[in-house]
Amino acid sequence: PYTGNFGVRYVDNETGSIGEISKPLYIDYTDPTAPDIVVSAPEFINIAHEYTELLPSLNLRFDPRDDLVVRVALAKVMTRPRYLDLSPRLTVQARNRTMRGGNGTLDPTTAVQFDLAVEWYFDDYSIASVGLFTKDIEGFVQQEQTPTPWPGIIDPDTDETLVLLAFRPLNSGDSDLVGIELAFQRTFADLLPAPWDGFGVIANYTYINSGSDFKNEITGAAYGIPGLSESTINFTL
Repeated sequence: PYTGNFGVRYVDNETGSIGEISKPLYIDYTDPTAPDIVVSAPEFINIAHEYTELLPSLNLRFDPRDDLVVRVALAKVMTRPRYLDLSPRLTVQARNRTMRGGNGTLDPTTAVQFDLAVEWYFDDYSIASVGLFTKDIEGFVQQEQTPTPWPGIIDPDTDETLVLLAFRPLNSGDSDLVGIELAFQRTFADLLPAPWDGFGVIANYTYINSGSDFKNEITGAAYGIPGLSESTINFTL
């Protein structure tokens, strides 16, 4: 009435981020309506980085009845940074005093996750299920905003050292989420006459509550993990 497996994955990763980068030299105000930051000739750089991870996982399945399945899973998982975030680039905008670039030393985002699901196969090709899941996440890649002074460059608007707001991806603080998912699938083969007996419905609903150490640099307010909806609903006929 039960099956399962246990495994360990070892990751040894080396990356090299190669590209060209230019640094600000001065602000050109020849056209006051369109100031421009003059940058140096491109400099070739190669950023090396390496990391290791040990990722264990445990998966269990219990069959208390022929039509009922209970699943339990516990694992440590990882996601590597995006190539775009690793790229050693630098772009500068004079009007809003900002610069954007990548970070070749990003580590992967890791999480310890737990899943518990109960599935009821109440008819042919039909299922009703409920699942609970949690994730404790470390190193979520977030765009950090850091005021960066450039000594030797005077900002004509302030007559002081030029300060650019640098947007740069960094491995940020810890975060976590907990959620529940409901799923239902039903065919109409035994409910409707031909040709309607080929119809069916698929529906699911997911609710997620997340928290993190992320804070808005302007307001100081904390917020959840970016890119997640609190509720997600799908229905298909």
